Amino acid sequence: IEVLKTALANSDFVTIKKLGHRIQGSAKSYGFEQVGLLSKDLEKAAENTVIEKCRDITFKIEQEISSAQQSFNDSLEINS
Repeated sequence: IEVLKTALANSDFVTIKKLGHRIQGSAKSYGFEQVGLLSKDLEKAAENTVIEKCRDITFKIEQEISSAQQSFNDSLEINS
């Protein structure tokens, strides 16, 4: 995510598109369907060079990842 934020700060659409594609593949292989869908949208927004949409989607991806981390941590506490 930090590399993605740097690419956003530099309006580096080539890197944003590549990262969107990578995140999409990884997310789907781990079962994070929503992150995968958002990443696909990120890839498209980067293709169309719409930086504000890229920022919005990146924020949503971060929220989804944070939510998944919290759920995982909560499940560890319950099972302890």
